[in-house]
Order: sequence, then structure tokens, then C-alpha cells
Amino acid sequence: MTFAKSRVATFALSAIAAATGAAIAGETAIPAEVLGPLKAASYDIGSKHTLAYYEATGGACKVTVLLADKFDEKSDVYPAAVRFNTVIQGGTSDRVDSIDGPSLAFSCAPGATTLMVQTIDRVAYAKTQD
Repeated sequence: MTFAKSRVATFALSAIAAATGAAIAGETAIPAEVLGPLKAASYDIGSKHTLAYYEATGGACKVTVLLADKFDEKSDVYPAAVRFNTVIQGGTSDRVDSIDGPSLAFSCAPGATTLMVQTIDRVAYAKTQD
């Protein structure tokens, strides 16, 4: 198999795994949402609320995530938000982890045409005694 065919086969397998929502062992994947450029979506991850969107820039996804504590209607305190930016090259992925809940996995399509966002519940693994 030539190098080019090998790269195409590797990319195809990666795309199939991403499209079917395959998860790393020890994690539970929740169905993904596909975003277009400048289309935002919100997610609850543990005690936090997030809003995520991206801009297509030079074939990469410039992802912006706003993260804040969930709003409590009984409180007079408004949670402060944190803005996180990262650039994910087309055809690759990255993840934002939460300390007390699921992670957000971001997969940038080749050419930054779409951004797939998926919440992933991490599952603790404990070795059992024989």
C-alpha cells in the first residue's frame, strides 16, 4: 500500500469512528452535534454550563468556549463566565475537560466546514482484587 493510500485509509477509519460516536475505552459517548461556522450550541457539563461556537479560519476551526457555573434562580449572584479559545486543525480533534462532569470533545472537519461537538462521560476504572 502506498503512503497516500495508507493516509486515505487511516483518515477513512478515523471518520467512521467519529461518525459512529465511537468512544475511548472507559468513556461513554453521548450523541454528537454538528455545528456550522458561527453557529453556537450550549451544553451542561457537571456543575458548569457552556456555550461553544467556531469560526473557519484557513482550513482550521477557531473554537470559542464560554464556561460558567450554572445559574441558580434562588441566588442573587450571577456566575462569572470564562472564555477559552483554541485552534483545531481541519481533520483533527481536541477536548475540554470538566473537573466534575463530562468532557466536551471537538472534531474539526477537513477544511473546517463543520465542527462536531460531543459530550463524553468519563467512567472511573477500578481494578478488582482476584
